[in-house]
Amino acid sequence: MDPAERGTTMLALPHTPTLTEDQREGGACPWCGTPLTPATSIDLGVRPGLYGMTIHPHGCRACVNAEARRVYAHHCRACSRCHNSEYCDTHQVLRRLALETRQAASVCPYPQRPRRPQPRTPKE
Repeated sequence: MDPAERGTTMLALPHTPTLTEDQREGGACPWCGTPLTPATSIDLGVRPGLYGMTIHPHGCRACVNAEARRVYAHHCRACSRCHNSEYCDTHQVLRRLALETRQAASVCPYPQRPRRPQPRTPKE
């Protein structure tokens, strides 16, 4: 399955200038820096890089899962169709990506980037 169909092109990468050459070219995860092999990586699709060049990053399953869940949760809150339970194609693709990568989510030995706690809303 190509990255666009799989949904990995919807995942935001860390700021491109801060990535190492290995992270930009798929040899290491752009989020945690784990060295990757073709068997352990997920293709994130071709992305625009610095000075008009393109990069071809790959991520470890744990980080792709964490980012897919984060983007999925944000999408569900922001999309008017999904908010009304009329799930759009983006919802379905992100949900499938989060589910298919969840089995390996605890495998990454490197710490994930820090997450900001979500503000609590008072219950009515």
